[in-house]
Amino acid sequence: MLNAFCRYAICLWLLVLIGCGGGGPATQPSATMHSQSPLVSSLVPATVVAGSPSFTLTVNGSGFVQGSVVQWNGSNRTTAFVSASQLTAEIAAADVITNSTVQVTVVNPSGAGGASNAMAFAITGNSVPVISSISPATVIVGTPNVTLTVSGSGFVAGASVQLNGVNQVTSFVDSATLQATLTTAQLSSPTTLPVRVVNPSPGGGASNTVILTVAYPGPTLTSFSPASLPAASSSVAGTLTGTGFVPGMTLQWISNTGTVTLSNVSVTSSTQATLNFTFRPANVVPLSITGTVIGTVQLTATNPQTGPSNAITINAVASGEGFPQTFVTTGGAAAASADLRFLEVGPTTGYYPYTGSCSLYDSCFGAPSGCTPQTIPVCIAPDGTDLSGYFLDQITQDARYALLDNGSNVYLRDTCLNGPVDCAPATFLLGDYQNVKLSGVPRYFVYSVTGSHVASQIFLGDTCIGAPAGCSPASTFVAEGTGNDFYTLNPFFDISSTGRFIIVGHDRYDLCNGAPSGCVPSQVTVLFDGSGNALNFPVSDEVISPDARYIAYYFSPNDGGTRDLYFTDTCLGAGAGCTPTTSAIALSDPMNIQEFPGPMSMTPDGRYVAFDSLLNTLVPLDTNGRNIFLADTCAGAPAGCSPSITRLSVNADGVQGDGYSGQPHISSDGRWVVYTSSSTDLAQGVTVSPSNSTNVLRVRTPVP
Repeated sequence: MLNAFCRYAICLWLLVLIGCGGGGPATQPSATMHSQSPLVSSLVPATVVAGSPSFTLTVNGSGFVQGSVVQWNGSNRTTAFVSASQLTAEIAAADVITNSTVQVTVVNPSGAGGASNAMAFAITGNSVPVISSISPATVIVGTPNVTLTVSGSGFVAGASVQLNGVNQVTSFVDSATLQATLTTAQLSSPTTLPVRVVNPSPGGGASNTVILTVAYPGPTLTSFSPASLPAASSSVAGTLTGTGFVPGMTLQWISNTGTVTLSNVSVTSSTQATLNFTFRPANVVPLSITGTVIGTVQLTATNPQTGPSNAITINAVASGEGFPQTFVTTGGAAAASADLRFLEVGPTTGYYPYTGSCSLYDSCFGAPSGCTPQTIPVCIAPDGTDLSGYFLDQITQDARYALLDNGSNVYLRDTCLNGPVDCAPATFLLGDYQNVKLSGVPRYFVYSVTGSHVASQIFLGDTCIGAPAGCSPASTFVAEGTGNDFYTLNPFFDISSTGRFIIVGHDRYDLCNGAPSGCVPSQVTVLFDGSGNALNFPVSDEVISPDARYIAYYFSPNDGGTRDLYFTDTCLGAGAGCTPTTSAIALSDPMNIQEFPGPMSMTPDGRYVAFDSLLNTLVPLDTNGRNIFLADTCAGAPAGCSPSITRLSVNADGVQGDGYSGQPHISSDGRWVVYTSSSTDLAQGVTVSPSNSTNVLRVRTPVP
């Protein structure tokens, strides 16, 4: 029985022991079970450069527990427990300002092992500092005792702020901030001063450089007189009042055409300045009511080394489309070089130049100083005698070659203008041709021959000028007029600058002249109506760009009656994605068949087309008959460009002339146009008698 009792007692004891968690693997170890000291085996990083920013230190080892603390030279640092073999600690920038060796240890909580061994952490030589900004960045001239705050990284105790290479008394705030005091003497005049920071050795060195600007105080504007200016003003004179004006002050004239800096400002006192300049305050736009405010311009002022002042507003008042006109010579201009320097100027009838002249006029426009305007005879036969009865029909873009015509025979004259030094003027007979048009180079020309044919035949002529040896002058058939009216039987045509492409009616012919090997001559329709059909109605006076991509032309939708002015982008040579487009520049009035009486002129890039017209609906206030207009086709322009038409044959105040104007020729950059006019009030120096006399005028267009 005793044995049974003992067995019962033993079993009861075992049950109690198990119920209390004894003997099982889930039992938590007591503190006395982990009394081993922590061990540090490595640090990551093990070294940094003095002046480095704050960073996270990784401590590797063993024996780490929850509550272990990393100590930095015996001082606790914020510590994160990762595992029993790794801790991380946050080290501040202030802990690594100077080069030294720091002892890193780990201390476990009481009863969990105590302190570890010490591991050395090296703070090496000083880093090269970096400046990110200074404050203030601009100081007003004469400001006393300015505290300059330099912000950046890598600054160490003992670092110096340098101004223009000279050490300043410097206060060390922290590794990202230094301060220096600048004296009034250092800030006595407008200038720019280089600022940098130099850390001492070991290591160290100079930082990047930033600029401290010492400037006059910015001006303040009160008013400008006059408060309103004509939108078409070509010159502006006015008085500016305000405060803080100093010599060297400039003005910024801000209009819808952009900002222009005006430096010709006369500062008469600190509160007043005067200016006189030539500028167009606002874009020329069609206007209906003279005197109406159509926009504003802003005027700001800037002293040396300062930003702009406040802005004051000046009204731009409508006065019509105004452009200063320049008198060139008497007569009429039937042809012009690309730079408008050389003109065919001859006698005139009314407003239309009669092409009966046989000389070039050197207007000296754009020529070097010392040029004297002169007349250059060109109707000279191959034997040196005069070509009686001939007139100058065309000139090449450089004015070197002139086409001479008497209605039957055609000659080509080498004037040697813009030619080589050893050039000798000479005349060549081309043949019995009609309606000859020269290419941009004298080698190729296109002409028509009727002969016994009802329709005109179009040929390409090759003069062999500038061609390789072995070339023989020849003519190549291109096309023949077809249809049942004068315009289609005798189509208009034009030739590209290289002679490769010819436009005849609505078709373009690629003759492969000068083209890469493998080019195959071809014919393609390029002018279509709104429904995508080839233009079968008369197309006349085509003008093509040098590369034959753009075409401006007159189109007669009523079979030879009124003419509309159109523009087509054929996309020839354009990149993928270009879609051929046709747009109307100006539409005629069905009641008037003479609204576009003369040929047009186009810039090489197709952007601008100058033309004359009798239409009085293109711009308001047009009541004087035939005028010169400039169309902006927006070809090649940035997004947002809107096609527009501007009347050019008005004076600087926007007043239309008292006569007719025609025969425009536009410069290759679109900025200038010369034309013939019978108006007597557009420019100074014009001939007023006899009543039907004309003059050649030159006008600056609104093209920038």
